[in-house]
Amino acid sequence: MEIRREEKGKSIVLHIEGNLIGVAIVQLCKVIEGIQNSDYEHVLLDLGGVRHFDSRVAGGLIYSATILRKRKKKFSLIAASESLTELLAGCSLLEPLDVSASAPPNALRETPTKVTGH
Repeated sequence: MEIRREEKGKSIVLHIEGNLIGVAIVQLCKVIEGIQNSDYEHVLLDLGGVRHFDSRVAGGLIYSATILRKRKKKFSLIAASESLTELLAGCSLLEPLDVSASAPPNALRETPTKVTGH
């Protein structure tokens, strides 16, 4: 799994590429834990590059949303695949996770971050 960061002002987009299964879910949660104490007010998780995922991703996303919201930060999912959207809908998580189809219109600056995993 690779995570690419784009930031502008008080927002950060984490672009996920690869497989979001097993240990990769834990690694993503650790990245988000690191962001919880930052100055970012809005964390957007771009799942457009996720090729494979398992059902544990729902728990990881809920955990991430919860820790960020406790710090008064907004958490949104963008570009989720149809199959991931169906999984989240089946768990009644679309609204709580703020799932949308596209990224915000403003251009963001990239800062690559590589996270190793499955």
